[in-house]
Amino acid sequence: MDGRNKIKKHRKKLHFYYVLTVKTVYALADWLAECGVKTVAMESTGVYWIALFQILETRGFEVKLVNAHHVKTLPGRKTDVLDCQWLQQLHSYGLLSGSFRPEDQICVLQSYIRHRDSLHQKCLYSHSTDALMF
Repeated sequence: MDGRNKIKKHRKKLHFYYVLTVKTVYALADWLAECGVKTVAMESTGVYWIALFQILETRGFEVKLVNAHHVKTLPGRKTDVLDCQWLQQLHSYGLLSGSFRPEDQICVLQSYIRHRDSLHQKCLYSHSTDALMF
């Protein structure tokens, strides 16, 4: 049985997780492995994709990060479920190209820089509100 038929067989077991936790990501990875999935295509939305990408990659999946702008140019895809199905269809035909993702060390450095900038912004905001109180 090929991967596509296994997914069709397991489709009724699909659960929607509205809260992304480490536990649910590992459950998703287990389910994908059970279905025989080898590659995963996903859109990069904000920073929410990073943990999912890293966990799937460490579990041995080939993860293709796709630019959402490139796959949403066609009209009619208005829900997350339809977007997901459209992405899966394009991926199964080999029509998706992955986005550039730097090495892990660079990603860690970028994460630290983002966090530092966030702390800096909070500090600036705190100082500006302190000045308003006097």
